[in-house]
Amino acid sequence: MYERMLDKQNEPTIAEMTTYCGENGELFTLLNEWLSQTYGTAQNVTFPYGNHYGWGITHRKK
Repeated sequence: MYERMLDKQNEPTIAEMTTYCGENGELFTLLNEWLSQTYGTAQNVTFPYGNHYGWGITHRKK
């Protein structure tokens, strides 16, 4: 699955990203929920920093 997170052509779902985090998946989910609820942000899966960093979740104000 590591290769998929660096493949710009195949956008992962948030569930796949959570699974990728392994034992920290729950913390990943809690952090994203907290950011959305506390700051009213919308989550988007994005490939923001290029091939060395892969996919991430951005939080933007609505």
